[in-house]
Amino acid sequence: MGDEVTIAGHRGYVKNVNIMSTELKQIDNPRVIIPNSKVWNNPIINGTRMPTRMIALEYSVSYTTVISDAVSVKTHEQERGWLHRMIRDNE
Repeated sequence: MGDEVTIAGHRGYVKNVNIMSTELKQIDNPRVIIPNSKVWNNPIINGTRMPTRMIALEYSVSYTTVISDAVSVKTHEQERGWLHRMIRDNE
């Protein structure tokens, strides 16, 4: 319960498991009920079991942007910790 998983193409947090189905809360909030026949016959990717993960973010800038300014903005946003809060708030 509570683990972030991907099952049968659906990604979310496990909210309920019973004899007939597994219920996930997706990151954008919908609830998905997956029949356990699909759970048992598909790979389960568990993103919670390991203490760290890599998240790749892409940044685009204009050709006229001073690179040191772009790096400064990226570093400032990273230090604010917005990504960590966003992930934690969706659990």
